[in-house]
Amino acid sequence: MGQKTGDDAWGVVELAKSGLSLKASLAAVNATMTLAKAGELQVADASVLVANTLNTFSLKASAASKIANGLANAANISSADVSDLAESFKYVSPIAAKAGVSLDQVNAILAELSNSGVKASQAGTSLRTFLLNLQAPTAAGVKALSALSVSVYDAQGNIASFRQDAFFV
Repeated sequence: MGQKTGDDAWGVVELAKSGLSLKASLAAVNATMTLAKAGELQVADASVLVANTLNTFSLKASAASKIANGLANAANISSADVSDLAESFKYVSPIAAKAGVSLDQVNAILAELSNSGVKASQAGTSLRTFLLNLQAPTAAGVKALSALSVSVYDAQGNIASFRQDAFFV
């Protein structure tokens, strides 16, 4: 989408409506405009995506460029576009943030799912279900994970990182 005069103002409005202060909104708007251009989104839509991600992962407005870069990168390395990722985030972000899964990990997993043909709401819902099931596995699930020497939690009781070898004891 081509950006027009006033798009930055709409971006600031959407950031502020999402709960960011005026100062934080002004700090974040350049990143949302960059994301909008890279992802072919309206600035207001990119602003909502960035603001919601900041809020969900309890990040400061200064992380807006990290969010924009992470989403653009995930779209560039996969068959997803930023709109697909935004749709996925609606479903998985709250659960991922609560489980301690980083934003970078969420982007990487969604990119991989996309390359397997699982995109948008389907990817977000699938990853959400996976994370919920890891947090509260059934008795059969616990038994199966134990048989595979898989540990879902680290020594502090937090969900393990999604490194390739993280779950294997």
